[in-house]
Amino acid sequence: MPMPDMRISPPRLLAYASGNFGKNLLWGTVDITLMYLLTEQLGLAAALAGGLIFASLVLDAALYPWIGRLADQLRSPMGRYGPLILLGTLLAVVSFIALFALTSLSAPVALIALSLALFRLGYACLDLSHNALLTQISAAVTDNGRVAILRFLFSSLATLALAAVLPGLVREASPDSPLQDTPLTALMILLPVIGGGTILLAWLAVRAWDRHTDQRLAATPRTHLAGLKASNTVLILTVGAVAALFLPLFNKASLYFATQWLGEAHSASWLLGAMVTGQILSLPLWLYLSPRGSKPRTMQWAHALSALGFLLGVFGTLTTGPNLAWLMLSSAIAGSGLSGIYALIWALISDAAAELETQYRLPLSGQLFAWAIFSQKLAMGLGAGLFGLAMSTSGYELAPATQISRDTILGFTFVLPALGSLICIALLQAIQRHSHKVE
Repeated sequence: MPMPDMRISPPRLLAYASGNFGKNLLWGTVDITLMYLLTEQLGLAAALAGGLIFASLVLDAALYPWIGRLADQLRSPMGRYGPLILLGTLLAVVSFIALFALTSLSAPVALIALSLALFRLGYACLDLSHNALLTQISAAVTDNGRVAILRFLFSSLATLALAAVLPGLVREASPDSPLQDTPLTALMILLPVIGGGTILLAWLAVRAWDRHTDQRLAATPRTHLAGLKASNTVLILTVGAVAALFLPLFNKASLYFATQWLGEAHSASWLLGAMVTGQILSLPLWLYLSPRGSKPRTMQWAHALSALGFLLGVFGTLTTGPNLAWLMLSSAIAGSGLSGIYALIWALISDAAAELETQYRLPLSGQLFAWAIFSQKLAMGLGAGLFGLAMSTSGYELAPATQISRDTILGFTFVLPALGSLICIALLQAIQRHSHKVE
């Protein structure tokens, strides 16, 4: 079909970016609450709960290369990604509802594992497709870095919404509370319906660009990985994977930290809220910097802020004791860096995808995004598994935790995320040097 108008109107651009609100509403709810509910409500051992989540994330990661290959081959009246978004959204919404319903009813672990696997499948389809659309629309915008930052704005708003409803989701961590007497039933239906509807609206806003396919990029049944082996591409994928391994540990451990160090599980809402506030307030900074310098250099500053915030959290906890106000401040500083990190990595990947498609004259953006998400999800799964294993081996129990397990929780909440940002700073320096050599 003919190429639509070369510029995307601001309302359409905002609508596309809002898809991240829906995605993060679905993913974030599962990521933040599931392990806590499995251990506190079902009474599963931390190692078993972490292993279940790890296995589901390995499945999730393994799906992305296949879905990316399918997307690059797919040609339909709905576009390259439309069918995957529609089917994936429907499956993700239904399985999300089933997952939380089964967990609340203390159903057999096998049923919970099945619903979690179906959720991962549906989410992989819609997530890969929405991310790869960034390459499709990049030619129609002035700076794709700003688009990526707008996407992260909506991700942050979703996290803020989750922080607000978190008490309603986790106060059910008691098998004595009947499901019908709480707002959990409404939340586990309302959250996925809102999330799924936002994702569909995001695709509808840019479906004309999705339906346009450069005919010079011939569809092929074979997977082409030659371009993915370019050293700069590998470094970019590695940065994303390292960030995905370490930085989300804060979210996974925040409920445990709030319970064991602050004495109240709902204090996690304040920590997450402060982090999201920092993310949102810093977005104008990254919007300003994105078109004015190299993305790797800008991401180094973002990781430096992230590391500073997490290290301040450790310092305050170990010197003066866990003070909620101080921890909220450190979380906000870390969040100001995370907004640049999470946003600009997708702009870097989009630039790499566009270069590869131009060089090889093949539809490779789906596969590149697939391998990027594959490596990140595999890293996230590894992080969840290590967290569960560390909790179990450190003696964590539902009764008051030992000091070793409390220290383990502190390490996973603040120390390891800071370490991850420091590693990423070194990797981004290597990307910067490689870029200068190419020029």
